[in-house]
Amino acid sequence: MRRLSISLFALLLIVGACAPGTNASMAGGEAEVLTAVQLEPFAGGTLYDAIQTERRQWLRAQFEDPVKVWLNGRELGGTGELRNVLVSGVIEVRYLEPRMAMAEYGVGHTSGAIVVTTR
Repeated sequence: MRRLSISLFALLLIVGACAPGTNASMAGGEAEVLTAVQLEPFAGGTLYDAIQTERRQWLRAQFEDPVKVWLNGRELGGTGELRNVLVSGVIEVRYLEPRMAMAEYGVGHTSGAIVVTTR
């Protein structure tokens, strides 16, 4: 049984390392965060449009599950809900890769999460 657990753990590590969207550009700080200053050019629009322009890869589902959106600590839904969030009230937007999203918010985040903080 212990040998099976170790093998399963090793397999999960390998699969996680090969998952799309975990390249070096996503590992750095700037690729994971959009600040209010970075969002200023989009002040009259929606957060979906800003992310579509600045971090398009955040919107792409990697598996069958959609990228989930969290707004001020509450699950909002899928990325389409970002069309209802105005950029003018946003302080920060953070993308969590699947492993981090599942650690923070639990199962069902196999495509990651977009975490929005507003005023």
